[in-house]
Amino acid sequence: MNEHEDYLFLGAGTPDPEIVALEHLLSPLAHDGCELPLERLGPDASHRATLRPWLWLAAAMLVSLAMALALSRATKLQRGSSSRTFVAQQESLTLPLEPFGQVVLQGGAELEFVHWRDDELRVRLRRGTCVVEIDETARQGAAFVVVETELGEVAVEEQARRCFGELSMDPGTHTGELRVHDGLGRVGSEARTVVVPAGAAVRLSLAGPSLPLFGDATDELRKMVNRAAAYAAKGVDLDTKLAVDLVATCRMPRDTLVLWHLLQTDDEVQRASAEAALVALAGRPEPIVKGPLPSWSAEVWLAFLQKGAWRYAK
Repeated sequence: MNEHEDYLFLGAGTPDPEIVALEHLLSPLAHDGCELPLERLGPDASHRATLRPWLWLAAAMLVSLAMALALSRATKLQRGSSSRTFVAQQESLTLPLEPFGQVVLQGGAELEFVHWRDDELRVRLRRGTCVVEIDETARQGAAFVVVETELGEVAVEEQARRCFGELSMDPGTHTGELRVHDGLGRVGSEARTVVVPAGAAVRLSLAGPSLPLFGDATDELRKMVNRAAAYAAKGVDLDTKLAVDLVATCRMPRDTLVLWHLLQTDDEVQRASAEAALVALAGRPEPIVKGPLPSWSAEVWLAFLQKGAWRYAK
């Protein structure tokens, strides 16, 4: 609990300007501690009876205003805010992340706010769907925004100027999905880490994240990715034949999202096959080298594909 929250709930700590202003607004309605002078109330109080409904209406409006302000203070998150859990009932619940974004919980979602430090803002999605919108241009030096789930962690990339994504998690089936609409996210688990650029989605399970796909991926490629996911669910690495078949199914520039992830393998044959397909579909990264493939690093390929083949897949 920070100093402002101490003042709101306990009346201690540094006074919050908004709460002080509300206290001043409500002060005319405060009880002065004196007994009610009943003897002064005569039988004819019709003029007071005329005013009384308006006084009650004004009081109700002020109380509603106080409750709305208290709710706003309870859902607004900032550096140093205390850990707490939010549950959206039937309607969505918006959690402002001042000054650079917000988290919107869809009805039925439960999210725990863990901490907001100088180096990290961390929340934990327990169930349901949350929409995260981060404007990196206003972060003022804040580093990662991390959303934990039982299926892995979703991190907003530091270099992404803006990130807008939707994360769903079903604790009953132990499955989930991440859809990124803008920016770039990474999903990490004990099994593997995948990158999800704008326009792509990835399925989550206890076996780890699947290979991500753009929305316009062909049915043939989706079937191959599902076969790869079935291998992962059994704890088995892709064999060379399936990997080569998967590479052969990648025929459009945006299919390089799958090929990029195949560069992470230790199998030289699979990696060489994936890189040859990358060059054929997206060209060669800088510096351009003639002759045999020099095998660029995965990070070089990532920067190159973000500027080209993946850029128009929103």
